[in-house]
Amino acid sequence: MDESEYHSIVRHLVAIMTKQDAINQRHDTHLERLDSAIGEIKTAIQGINVTMAGIERLLARTLRGSDNGTET
Repeated sequence: MDESEYHSIVRHLVAIMTKQDAINQRHDTHLERLDSAIGEIKTAIQGINVTMAGIERLLARTLRGSDNGTET
């Protein structure tokens, strides 16, 4: 391999590494956005669970208080 072939290979490798670095940076950005979205979804689910627990308590009280169609 002569010197010009060596330099050509090195230039190509540097170009490949530069492109890969850009891809990795975009990938990291996407992962950060996904982590943020997952956090927001978890928070929303927690709120839904709290709401459902409240509905279950109200339903239980309503059913308990209306035996045979009369309230106690």
